[in-house]
Amino acid sequence: MADTACLQGGYPGGKEQDEGPSSQQLADAIQAAVASARQRRAQAPVQAKSTQPPQLAQMAQPAQPQPAPQAARWQHGAQPEARPRYQAPAARGIPPSALLSTPAAVPTSWNRQHPRTDAPRVEPVFVPNWPDDKVFSIDVECVSVGTTHETCSRSPCSVALVDCHCNVLFQAVIKPNVPVLSYLTPITGYKAEDLECGMRLEEAQRLLKSKFPSDAVLIGQHPDGDIEWMQLQRGRDYACSFDISEVFKGFNHRFGTTSYHSLQHEAEVLLQKRSESGPHDPVWDAQASIELYRLARAASPQQVQEFRQRLINVRPAPSIAKQLDYKYEGVCMAKFMPNRCICGMPCERNLISR
Repeated sequence: MADTACLQGGYPGGKEQDEGPSSQQLADAIQAAVASARQRRAQAPVQAKSTQPPQLAQMAQPAQPQPAPQAARWQHGAQPEARPRYQAPAARGIPPSALLSTPAAVPTSWNRQHPRTDAPRVEPVFVPNWPDDKVFSIDVECVSVGTTHETCSRSPCSVALVDCHCNVLFQAVIKPNVPVLSYLTPITGYKAEDLECGMRLEEAQRLLKSKFPSDAVLIGQHPDGDIEWMQLQRGRDYACSFDISEVFKGFNHRFGTTSYHSLQHEAEVLLQKRSESGPHDPVWDAQASIELYRLARAASPQQVQEFRQRLINVRPAPSIAKQLDYKYEGVCMAKFMPNRCICGMPCERNLISR
C-alpha cells in the first residue's frame, strides 16, 4: 500500500511530497527573463541604442547576464553622450598613401627633451685663407629716412674701415643729404646737431675707396648693406665679400630652425669681447668682424661646430632693437624678425639673438 502511494505521488499520511518546480516551469521562467531583458533593451535611450550596429540588435542575445545599461549607472538624470563609431581611414576618404606620408604630431615638450635626430645638418662653411694685405672690414651706421626696415630707408651717418690687423684706416661722421625721419639715437648715438659738421656722403665714399685696393676682400656681418650704402661696385672697387654670419650659423634643435646670430653675440661668446658703449660703434663692429674671421680661418671643422653649439647654448643679451620692441619713432627695425615687423616689407633671415 505504501509502495502504491509512492508511485501515485503520495505518502501514506495523505501529504504529497514537495518536489519544487518542474522542468517545464524552469524553461518558462528562463524565457520570461529573456523576454524581459529584451524589452528593457528596447526601452533604453535612443543614443545608447544608436551606438550599436543594427545587425547586432537583430541577433539573438546570449542567455548570460548582461551589465546594466550605461544610463542606469548615471545619477541625477545625467545622460552620457554617445561615443561615435570607429570608421576606417578608407571610409573617411583618407587614401593609404596619406597614412605613410603624414608624420605624427609631437608635443613641444618632447622636442625639447628629445632633440630631433633627423634634423638637417648644417655643413661647415669653407673659410678661405686670403692674404692679410687683402682683407678689410667696413661697417656703416645709419639714420632713418623712411619708416621701413629696408636698406633704402636708411642713410649713412658714420663709417669705419679697418685692415686685417684691426688697424683703423678710415673713420668719418657723415651728414645725410636727404631729410632725416629719425636719427635712431639709441642705436647710432647721434642727434641732429652731431651731424651738422659731418662729411658729405659723396666725399666719404670717395675717400673710403682710396683706402683699399681694388682686389680687396671685404669681411663683415651681412656686408651687403654696408657695400650698397657706400656705393661700392664688385670687380671695380673690390674683389669679393665674405659674410661671417654664414660661418657661425647652426641648427637649433629647440626651435627646429637654422639660427643666425648677431655680431655682438658672436663676439661676446667666442671672443669674450663686449662693447662698452651703448650705441653701435662702427670701429668696434669692424674690428670684431676681423677677429671673428681670423678665429674661423684658423679653426678646424670640428672647432667650428663647437663654436656653433656654444652660440646656441648661451642665451644672448637683448639687443638695443629688442629693448625698443624693434620700433623707434615710427620706424620699423625688425629686418630679421618677421613676427615683429610693423612695416609689412619682406624680412631677411631670422636671428634668435638680435
